[in-house]
Amino acid sequence: MKYLWRGCLSVLLLWITFAAAAEDNMCKRIVEISQEKSKVPSLAIVVEKSTPLLDFAAKELQNFLQQATGKRIAISKTPPPEGISLILGDCPLARKEGIDVRKLPPEGFYIVRKGNHVYLAGQDHPTRSPEGNNWQQTYLRGSLSAAYDFLERFASVRFYFPGPCGTIVPVKGALFLPETIQIMDRPDMGFRNYSTHKTKYYPTYPDYTRKDNKPNGDTLTRVRLRFSEFMPPGGHGLNRLEYLRRFGRSHPEYFALMENGKRYNDPNQPQRGQLCYNSPLREIIYQDVKACLTGKDARTRDLPSWHYNFSRRDYVSIGPQDWYYMCCCEKCSRIAPGGRGAIYKNRAARQAVSNFMWNFYVEVANRLTREGIKGKLKQSIYPPCDLIPDVEIPSNIRLQACINGKGGDKSDTAFLKKWYEKLGKRKMDLWTYCIGKHLSKKIPGIIPMYPRNIVRFMDDNGKYINGAYYESESDYFLFQYLNYYVFAKKAWNNALTADEILSEHHQVMFGKGAPFMAKFYEDLEYKWGQQILGNTVDTGLGPTSKVPQDYEIWNRIFSPAVIRGYEILFEKALSAAAGDKGAVARITFIREHFFGPLKKTAAQYAAGRSALASWSVSVPGTVYLRATRGDAAEVATKVTIRKDAVNFYFTFECEEPRMKDLKAVYTQRDHAKLYEDSCVEIMLNPSGDRKNYFQFIVNSNGVLTDYRWTAGGKADRSWNSSAKAGVTRSPSSWTAVITVPVKDLGKVVKDSFPVNFCRERNLVGPKEKKQINGYHWSPLSNVRGGFHAIENWGTLRWRGEKAADKVFKMDFSASKLPYCWLSGGKKGGQICKTSDRIFISGGKSLYFKNADGKMMGMAYPCLDSLKAGTKYRLSYFVRTDNMRSSQKTGNTGVYVAVFIQGKQVGSVFPRSMVSGTTQWHRVTGTFKTPPVVRGPKKNFLSIAGFRAGGEAFFDEIIIEEIK
Repeated sequence: MKYLWRGCLSVLLLWITFAAAAEDNMCKRIVEISQEKSKVPSLAIVVEKSTPLLDFAAKELQNFLQQATGKRIAISKTPPPEGISLILGDCPLARKEGIDVRKLPPEGFYIVRKGNHVYLAGQDHPTRSPEGNNWQQTYLRGSLSAAYDFLERFASVRFYFPGPCGTIVPVKGALFLPETIQIMDRPDMGFRNYSTHKTKYYPTYPDYTRKDNKPNGDTLTRVRLRFSEFMPPGGHGLNRLEYLRRFGRSHPEYFALMENGKRYNDPNQPQRGQLCYNSPLREIIYQDVKACLTGKDARTRDLPSWHYNFSRRDYVSIGPQDWYYMCCCEKCSRIAPGGRGAIYKNRAARQAVSNFMWNFYVEVANRLTREGIKGKLKQSIYPPCDLIPDVEIPSNIRLQACINGKGGDKSDTAFLKKWYEKLGKRKMDLWTYCIGKHLSKKIPGIIPMYPRNIVRFMDDNGKYINGAYYESESDYFLFQYLNYYVFAKKAWNNALTADEILSEHHQVMFGKGAPFMAKFYEDLEYKWGQQILGNTVDTGLGPTSKVPQDYEIWNRIFSPAVIRGYEILFEKALSAAAGDKGAVARITFIREHFFGPLKKTAAQYAAGRSALASWSVSVPGTVYLRATRGDAAEVATKVTIRKDAVNFYFTFECEEPRMKDLKAVYTQRDHAKLYEDSCVEIMLNPSGDRKNYFQFIVNSNGVLTDYRWTAGGKADRSWNSSAKAGVTRSPSSWTAVITVPVKDLGKVVKDSFPVNFCRERNLVGPKEKKQINGYHWSPLSNVRGGFHAIENWGTLRWRGEKAADKVFKMDFSASKLPYCWLSGGKKGGQICKTSDRIFISGGKSLYFKNADGKMMGMAYPCLDSLKAGTKYRLSYFVRTDNMRSSQKTGNTGVYVAVFIQGKQVGSVFPRSMVSGTTQWHRVTGTFKTPPVVRGPKKNFLSIAGFRAGGEAFFDEIIIEEIK
């Protein structure tokens, strides 16, 4: 951190300055440190008045200073006669020296040396400490902040992230302190926070919740980097007043009237509980606010407690539900068209809604003032209420702007400036989204690196803002660590530059490997900011980025060549840092836990491409749909495809044990929300360009909607085909037959084109057990982009498939299996059967359950068509769950092998057997038959498990001749 070094001032002048600074709104930072340093002969930590917070601070000081000096440091209640004493907290010793923490600005602290005593003091909570893992650590902890500042300034400790590889303690053998230390420090920005959303810290680190009450990774990050001690409530506070429970049945008129004539009072509706702000509920909202701010018990308002997202200290939030729905009642319709269409797309309608809602907030705020009620509203500037209203906003409303927060975004700066001027130059808080992996940015493995842009954004907009809250969903907390570190340092001391913070980070973390690691980090930031975030669009769920599809991400942005380039950078960094054990350990750690998930996801994408390469169905043919989330299908869905000279015929047979709960609301053709019913869908890309395609949806009423699409664009529902649909129902299933004329599909490529078959299983009634809604025809699960991810579709071979392409194909759809040999016998805990819930194709897979140390195998005598002296490719899908062996060495797991004349041909496939826990993936390998092939009795395929216990599934085994 960059500090101003000055000569010594008199103690009297210093304290006069401190007092003045505490009363000054600007509250200037004071750092007076002499340049001369002397070695500390001995060191003690003094906690004169014990509290949980001061005890924790003392342990942190003791731990890190012992590491730095290599000497034992005692914690005592009184200063020893010799050596230096670090005296913690607001205690009699400090007050005797004139150190008055009451004069400190919010979150400030003192570090003051008086002879052999160094005082570290701030305002502290009497009972809380990090060891309680309190939510967001929002309590007074000034003395703890002083302790961390002391460690950073005088022991050069760096808290990049908790754990040995992210917390750097230089070993100096001693502590050297200036003779004069007079510091009063405080943050430049008072609003400094982030969200974690319960992610793991890094792949091998435990989750945030710890049973031993030791501070978890999130807790340590918040206190060591000095994030805010207080956070007022954010947006959507009205959700926490439980109006749906309190009035959903008794007063439906309090809830928004929808376009279909119903009220928004169904608990199962998305973004439930949308309100009518022209109803008598307005008065109830005010009385709830008044009761809270005047200290009344929440139970007087039929609430169990005042929820922290509605109320904290003297603030309340009365922001509406996400994805604001404009009520369609007569009064509301005079303001703006009801629903969500016009109020987001039409500026005049959006302005009208913004005026209406801000007038409501101002009405509540002014009424509080008239009635002498202290307290403030915390309101978000959030679509559609983000346009500057036609009403003056009083000072008892604190605003929070919700913007993406990209560095260098002139539109963000212009937006903030206009609101700043509207407020009479009052600063705003921010809620930002630029590093959060939510909605379309939720791409597994991608690292949202953005530290330079965080600094740039704060430099561009510092005069308008009081800080920021970074919404930061991610796979792992570690992915965000440098964003958090840079944000914390910059928001505390706005004079810092990105170069200062990052160059120090790279050097301290990686030593001589820093130049290569810097390139890695900088390229990650370029890819996230310039290639992933893309264009930002305002929605009712906040600013949302339109990000590239998976194909572009893994073939261009993070292509195999890019991943290999990163590997080379790590190799060079390790070579340059050789001999520096700490730097080598940290480079290795970042390679494994930071870069590792990115590399793994890229490899999974490549494996998925391999799986899709052979994903096809011929006409006539049959396919079975798999769950879009996870691998187990709760219900079976079979699709049969036929064709004649005029039409394609698609028959969906949908197993449904809950026929009485089928959601089937819509009866009008081309209804825009037909997909919300239980329905089936067909996606056809007859031009074969994986860009322009058609979608047909049929619900369980037999109603059809058809669309024309361009990948990544918007649907054209005005396009109409002459397709027809019919539905029949039985007690346990429903069947849809869809007839699609070939003439309606425009240009059809010669032999085959990409397709997808889908099912939405939407039910009403009670939530019984687990319910999987989505099913599709794909070997891939958890596909980003859903049904419309056209790069993940299979191929429809409508003119048939060449018989010679495959000499053998097996999908286990036949009911009978060959004999399976079990080394443990029938009672040895081994199982071999078919599964109709977890499969890849054919509606069934082969399931193995093996026991540790045991062997099992099944022989398929089905290779009678193999030719002598010929090269073949074998491929199959496999999935394993906890397939492990207690053997410390050796090749164990599951595999497939080829036997000709009773002898194994080549190695097993794969050579290193499949073990551990793996997703469905395709294994491929080649073999060559011997010069003579007799048979077919001794020619067979072997599917086996070898000495590893666990579960495995096999499906779609294919052998193809290589020509």
